[in-house]
Amino acid sequence: MAGPTEENSFREYDSLWQLFADCTEHFRDEPLFVSRNETVSYKEFRARTLGLSERFRNITQNKIIISAADPLFFAECFFAAVFSGHIACLLSPECSVPEFFEDAYIVNDGIRPPAGPAIDSEDFRPAQCLPDEPCLIVFSSGTTGRADGIMLSQRNILRNLRAILEVYHHGRGERLLHILPYWHMFGLTGDLLMPLCGGSVICLPDSEAGILPAMRRFRPEIINMPPAMAEMLCELFEREGNTDAAGGCLKRVMCGGAPLSTGTFDRLLKFGIKPLTAYGMTECSPCVSAMPEDTLRRGSAGKLLSCWKIGFSKDNEILLSGDCVMLGYYHNAGESEKRIRDGWFHTGDIGRIDAEGFITVTGRMSSLLVFSNGVKCLPERLEEKIGSLPGVRECMITKIPDAAGDHPGLIICAEKISEETNDAIRSIMKEAHLFPFELRSESAKLPRNRMGKLIREENN
Repeated sequence: MAGPTEENSFREYDSLWQLFADCTEHFRDEPLFVSRNETVSYKEFRARTLGLSERFRNITQNKIIISAADPLFFAECFFAAVFSGHIACLLSPECSVPEFFEDAYIVNDGIRPPAGPAIDSEDFRPAQCLPDEPCLIVFSSGTTGRADGIMLSQRNILRNLRAILEVYHHGRGERLLHILPYWHMFGLTGDLLMPLCGGSVICLPDSEAGILPAMRRFRPEIINMPPAMAEMLCELFEREGNTDAAGGCLKRVMCGGAPLSTGTFDRLLKFGIKPLTAYGMTECSPCVSAMPEDTLRRGSAGKLLSCWKIGFSKDNEILLSGDCVMLGYYHNAGESEKRIRDGWFHTGDIGRIDAEGFITVTGRMSSLLVFSNGVKCLPERLEEKIGSLPGVRECMITKIPDAAGDHPGLIICAEKISEETNDAIRSIMKEAHLFPFELRSESAKLPRNRMGKLIREENN
């Protein structure tokens, strides 16, 4: 695993404790977290985390729900829960605790255990946890409203992290602006574990509303972000003619959670920023593929990581096998058996892989539209084409009920559409056999989740 070495070597860790102790000792006096009012070194973060872990040892419940908006406190709680022998349960502060977790101990910004004395690693003995036992439950609702408790082990997390760092890593002293929340698995890996391994500096905005001022203040070199934010940054850069809005030092952007459009890819390159992509999901710990920095591929979701074997169903659904497949859904054996069959995890994504190992995701099986006339449509690629046309901010293809069953519909967010754009839309819809169709214009943005995915009704 890339980490506490000067060279780009890779080291295998058997536990999160080994990784944590090694990295916090190697980068000991260097800054790990920086905010407007505070700088916390690797050594200080370790001492605070271990002190909190000693407090957590007195908690009798085996699960600790972490639901804090403060990212530094969240990070301390995550490691402290695991090191004290508990299962860390990551929950967005905006979400209520699921009924079947009422027996868990809850930690949030308003409920904090009393501060304990700082402890150094020499005096700390972590609780024993087998590598294949659950150490983490992540609540993920994806593009649906259903909350799934996804169980992951230390082997899941560490094997995936090692594979990611073979392709993409953070450098010592590089500044990462923290945007992706730690209760999201992509955020936990990309905005905490990866910079921790690389000796990077995690820069904390004051709030979500303070992200742009934080860019100017900290001048980050790396940002992991949803594609929607990358699009917004490109608009700012084009208006100002430079990247000063992001601090002027941005070198790499890693986008996950939703596809990065080819238009945004090209716009980032134009400003000297490498547009990197990652594909995955919480059930995969979380990454399936990541874009190598030296082999950028427009329209690709990155290169398959070494921890995976990949297959495809007859419907081109992506199937995965390997050490990074989740242990299962908490209290939902039926759904676990549905998703993991004959040793293969069924992702629900449709895609393909080329001879060099680069993956292209073409859509979700759940978003496949089947019209009453028998025409089938994967809307995501069509929406990307239409969304790149002049004047179109975003769009969504849908089904509209009628007397004969249903017919195609297209919802567009745009201020004004030219006749040329209208002609292009009609051409794209005709080519997809979705003509005639009903066009509806919206002024408000279409609903998306925090990672930038359109929120669709299942089996629309």
